[in-house]
Amino acid sequence: KEGLLPQNPKTFRTMASGITADEEIPKAFNEFKLQNNKSDGSKLSYIIMRIVDEKIKITKTAPSGASWSTFVEEGLKEDPAEPCYGLYDMHVEDDEGKQLAKIIFVVWALDNMNVKRKMVYASAANPLKTALGDGIAYTIQASDGSDVDEDDIVKMVKKG
Repeated sequence: KEGLLPQNPKTFRTMASGITADEEIPKAFNEFKLQNNKSDGSKLSYIIMRIVDEKIKITKTAPSGASWSTFVEEGLKEDPAEPCYGLYDMHVEDDEGKQLAKIIFVVWALDNMNVKRKMVYASAANPLKTALGDGIAYTIQASDGSDVDEDDIVKMVKKG
């Protein structure tokens, strides 16, 4: 029917892994990347996504002001043995005092996690990024805690 087709047909294609992105993800991401223009208090600091029943679904969000360390903790807290994806809206000030806002995409697949699950998440990561479209400034593959060290992330964003 007219009006029921997605704006971006790539969004709903099945990924090579057989995993699909939930229909709410592209809309949520578009709102997330445009949220810095909002003033209604509905801004988010992060979005966490997991594969549930062969679909990538949003499983956790946090209101604006949630720290990077909370994002990292929450990403691993729900199921420490299960990989996940995360989007974080990083705001930092560069050395000249200019405010920088960058979206960081994290694929958590720690070394101690199930190899098969890590492979599923790894194979779906790039198609997920493609479905999301523009707006992701940095992608981090996190295989241990040092990959998401806040000081290193802030330096990376400041460096550009």
